[in-house]
Amino acid sequence: MGNWMQDFEERKDKERENELNIRLEKLLSYLENKSVISTAERMMVLKQIVETYRELQLGAYEYDSKDYEKKKRELRNLNQMREKEESDDSKESESWNDYKKSELEEEEER
Repeated sequence: MGNWMQDFEERKDKERENELNIRLEKLLSYLENKSVISTAERMMVLKQIVETYRELQLGAYEYDSKDYEKKKRELRNLNQMREKEESDDSKESESWNDYKKSELEEEEER
């Protein structure tokens, strides 16, 4: 009785690994074949790739660990760039607001 149950679990496991590999291949192919891609879209696809690699890792399935690390690093770098840009934008905005405020104060003093 346990034998058919074990076969069922193994088959189910293999199907899950196959599904994850198909998803991963589609995402990698999309990223590779897309000539123009926005940073936000690239980040979204990379996030899905990293999550799929993580699922493969957690399931103890075979996966390309070097590519996994490479994609995680790329995603982390894009996140850092985006955060820096947002920080720079907020600093520029703050600087502009300070400038306008000082101009208004100077005009009021006149």
